[in-house]
Amino acid sequence: METVLEDMVRDVTVCATLESLACGKGEPVVVVAKPKPVRKRGAAAVCSEPPPPPPPSPPRPPPFDTFRRVGEVVAACRAARKRNHPDDEEELNDRTLCKFSRFTDNLVLAPYRKFLHFVPRLVNIVTLAEAIPVPGTGLTLPLDLTSIAAKCNGAYFAPKRFAAVQLAYTNPRCRILVFHTGRIVGTGCSGPMAARLAIALAQRQLAREAGVHLWTRNFAVINTVGAVSLRATLNCEGFADRHRATSHYDLHSFVGLAWRPTGESICCEIYGTGRANLPGSRTERDLLGSFSRMLPELLRFSSSAHLLDIIPEDLKRAHRGARVRNVEPRPQPPPPPMLLPPMLPPLSSALAPPDPPDPPDPPDDNGVGGIDVSDAMLAELGL
Repeated sequence: METVLEDMVRDVTVCATLESLACGKGEPVVVVAKPKPVRKRGAAAVCSEPPPPPPPSPPRPPPFDTFRRVGEVVAACRAARKRNHPDDEEELNDRTLCKFSRFTDNLVLAPYRKFLHFVPRLVNIVTLAEAIPVPGTGLTLPLDLTSIAAKCNGAYFAPKRFAAVQLAYTNPRCRILVFHTGRIVGTGCSGPMAARLAIALAQRQLAREAGVHLWTRNFAVINTVGAVSLRATLNCEGFADRHRATSHYDLHSFVGLAWRPTGESICCEIYGTGRANLPGSRTERDLLGSFSRMLPELLRFSSSAHLLDIIPEDLKRAHRGARVRNVEPRPQPPPPPMLLPPMLPPLSSALAPPDPPDPPDPPDDNGVGGIDVSDAMLAELGL
């Protein structure tokens, strides 16, 4: 016990000294308390002598740089930690790495072999599951959300704002939404296994605290959100001008650029600083595959365009914008002759009075005017 007490006193002294130095007061002065003189009652009382004057206080040291002193303290703490816990060298041989390869077999990492720092990481997963009351418990749908929110610890329920009970957890860090129809939505997890564990935690809490026994089915991931940084600045205006049909950039509505190329499962929401969010896909494999084809076009309009030299040509041609080329026009065949409509008479001739009709021909000897009739025809007519 004496050893533990001495260690505790030493730690408290070190903390007080550090606080005093950080405030610029210098090292604290340890004052040792003197025993008080004992006075006797009655005639045998002895008058105590007046206390000696206090010693003069030492001059106050000049103020020091707080950031420099804190840096020295942090460096000393790191050195002490390294002495107590020496770093073990990691084994990077083939046998050790093959043990972890099973976690990356289903991921599309081949396009990122030369720049692994561009591999997106999962930051949020939205899952959906269907909850059904356990037979024999007497529970039916719809669920009584008011009773659940009143009995569960840490539950939040505001029916006028959102029609679901919210259950928050710290490990894994997520939020579970329970609807009256029995649907359970999970958000905030960084992986599908963590999302399954969060729903299991919500299922256990509902059974223990609210007496609502449910079993879940049809678990599915409905959306994944990835995050990545290009580590370079992006020319959003130039990118939007080149990809007008698939991108949107408006500073008045959104400070970033939204790009949704055709044939891809994700939407890239990227800012001028190079940081991007990648929502839209359902699996991590689709997320990595889509971003590997979108990355070359993003680098083309960034300050790291020199990285395009190490990217395969098939990936660079995946979403390359249309370019204006100076190509000589091909010779065109002569156009076919145009058939003109018939000429209309002039307006003056159309308004002029019509010409008088021609006079009839004088009658011949046969009595038929202007018609040459033979004797055979006259015989047939009985003339």
